[in-house]
Amino acid sequence: MIMSRGLLIAALIALSVSAMAHVCTAEAVSVAISDVTCELHESVIVPVTLSGVTNYGTGTINITYNPGVVHVTDVASTHQSTLITPNIDNTTGITRISAWNTGGVSGDVLFANVTFESVGPCQSLLRIDIRKLVDTDMSSIPTTVANGSFTTIGQCPGDLNEDCEITPADAMIALRMAVRHEYSIAADLDGDDRVTALDARMILREAARQM
Repeated sequence: MIMSRGLLIAALIALSVSAMAHVCTAEAVSVAISDVTCELHESVIVPVTLSGVTNYGTGTINITYNPGVVHVTDVASTHQSTLITPNIDNTTGITRISAWNTGGVSGDVLFANVTFESVGPCQSLLRIDIRKLVDTDMSSIPTTVANGSFTTIGQCPGDLNEDCEITPADAMIALRMAVRHEYSIAADLDGDDRVTALDARMILREAARQM
């Protein structure tokens, strides 16, 4: 039986859609950094990893963090990824990392080793912003991001419920303390030896800044 022209066109469209779906559902590479907990002024090396990559060629990422909590003191190459001189800016809390592997490498890859140092109490998110990730043919690699966190052991000023985060919930606690004339050094952000609505506003501003 000869297929009609209409059926032939429909079949070709179906095959095209199927091929496109196959391309679109290709598994993305996870670019990840771990959660870390440290004592104050302690340093720790944290790897940045690429999971399930094929023919990794070169990449550039930014890591952003709260410079009041943590600084980056070094970024090092790995046996799978050669580093280009990083741009470490602990004033703004942004470190840019570029690295490459000219031969290409696949699987789970150590992109870079980052040394963090605790410089203050509380918690900072470690956010990854992927600027570029390509294979040895300079074709873009689809990615997902797994951000991490850096926590310094010890109570953080403004963290009144001791969950290692400053949130609007902490501001509400400070406001209740102000109404009841209660005192906590962690709530006294302006250092005037009392807890007032001003402290609650300062905590709320810090919570908004960290979001």
